[in-house]
Amino acid sequence: MAKKVYVLDTNVILSDVNCFYSFKTSNILVPLKVIQELDKHKKSEVLGFNARSAIKFIDALRQKGSINTGVKIGKGYGVLQVVGHNDYKMPSEFPLSDPDNQILATAMNEKSKEENKDKKFIVVSNDVNLRIKCDALGLECQDFKEDHVIKNRAELFSGANELLVDDVLIDRFYRGEEVVPNVVFLKI
Repeated sequence: MAKKVYVLDTNVILSDVNCFYSFKTSNILVPLKVIQELDKHKKSEVLGFNARSAIKFIDALRQKGSINTGVKIGKGYGVLQVVGHNDYKMPSEFPLSDPDNQILATAMNEKSKEENKDKKFIVVSNDVNLRIKCDALGLECQDFKEDHVIKNRAELFSGANELLVDDVLIDRFYRGEEVVPNVVFLKI
């Protein structure tokens, strides 16, 4: 079985700073563009904490060894590596002025190296457009949700739930009355 290398998009790290521990013994590749994007978000009111925490985590690993060649995250975990795209030649439809394309170029560049021919590269992103681009380039991609990678898109929350509601409450709702249940709805 091929060793997995997960290539993380910025939005994954910003959504869960502990994401580095979600990939167990697999290796993690953080494109240099992601580091730059984290730096842009570090003063943000909402995302700043996760951006700063991730930067500090990566810096702590950097103190243990070269993040360019990879540093072990911890006992029972894989290696984290930070690399750039090294001007990988992308198709003309993927200009490197786009940050997402720089992330893809990094993944493609690392995947194309001889020493990585037996490794399986997987881009992890919550960005639908980036995942579409991955498919177009033949790169495997996956969603990320909290503390695990979603392998089956059916696992994603659709935004709707079915609930059992008493008929009396439904009648009140249709009459335009306020409906505040005094019992917990049952999920179907």
